[in-house]
Amino acid sequence: MTTKTVWGNGPIARGWSHLDGRSAAARPLEHKVVDAEDDDAYDTEMSLIQSMGQSIGWLSCMLVTFSLLVSGYVMLSVSLKSGGLERAATVAEETALAEIKADGRQGHEEQAQTTVAREKLAPLPELRIGMIFRDLRLTGESCPFCPEMVVVPDGSFVLGAGPGEPWREDWQAKSEAPTTKVTLDQPFAVARFAVTFDQWQVCVIDGDCAATPSDNGWGRANRPVVNVSWREALQYVSWLSAKTGRPYRLLSEAEREYVTRAGTTTAYWFGQEPSPKMANYLWDRTMPVDSLKPNAWGLHHVHGNISEWTADCWNGTHHGHSGRAVARQSGDCKRRVIKGGAWFNSPNLIRSAARAGLDAASRYKTVGFRVARAIEARD
Repeated sequence: MTTKTVWGNGPIARGWSHLDGRSAAARPLEHKVVDAEDDDAYDTEMSLIQSMGQSIGWLSCMLVTFSLLVSGYVMLSVSLKSGGLERAATVAEETALAEIKADGRQGHEEQAQTTVAREKLAPLPELRIGMIFRDLRLTGESCPFCPEMVVVPDGSFVLGAGPGEPWREDWQAKSEAPTTKVTLDQPFAVARFAVTFDQWQVCVIDGDCAATPSDNGWGRANRPVVNVSWREALQYVSWLSAKTGRPYRLLSEAEREYVTRAGTTTAYWFGQEPSPKMANYLWDRTMPVDSLKPNAWGLHHVHGNISEWTADCWNGTHHGHSGRAVARQSGDCKRRVIKGGAWFNSPNLIRSAARAGLDAASRYKTVGFRVARAIEARD
């Protein structure tokens, strides 16, 4: 039995520090620990905490009144239930009830809902498919370090690749099968670029991301951040959610392949043949994230440059896939799926259907990540 502390210094924990002396109900969340038999349970719990943090991170960035706090927990519970996270939703419900009882005002719920209804994030223009935007900070100020996002459409596509896929090696066939129709019911927003060193460094300065990772001597700035583990990528996502009040996350494997293809069925979004003019592969380093032409949906470097972490646990095939674009949370959760292929890979590894699984706790000079978020009603 091992005990690991999660987000001890993160934005959520700092938010709870404002509650000292008001209620003991917040203390278990401030000092959240996970008792896990193995890393699979630990990573599952990390995913739950990430989802909670994305919904309530914004509470830690403002002066929290009691009514706003309680209402925030209620809203969080609804959000988590809609996402199928019953366990985390129960935690939110219990905390809300404990806060209400601690204050001795059982009728406080209605007032809390009224208070939160007045607390509005700075509005964005109505988001439409194809629109490029950056979220604002909670204060309503511009956010130059926030990722540039694009709204991609809902739709269906075929995950994986069948017989006769160009450039695929025989050993890859099993992991890319069986081909599976996946449906995405709603448009969502995806970062046009992988997270860069400059963007990561803002999180480091805030104290919410790990120490500055190595750039391998290639340069930093607008190059994609590498040498960050899957778990560290989750730290960035939770920090970004807290800064903006928006539900940022990693893409699922299905979403990552969907946005790579951008409506195409070929080995690469630009056709059946690889091209160094369209992707960075068989090279000796990364390129700046805006170096090459974007695909039809406005995303850059979806083939090559860096492989990108996704939210999915590793499964050796697509057997058992639900046909939904949500991340698979069963399988080998010590490893997570990477997609896209990297600067040194051969053409077979940068195809849309290509996939691999890597240790979630390790760092690699070939791996970074990009972010996504849902389109919310207030958008």
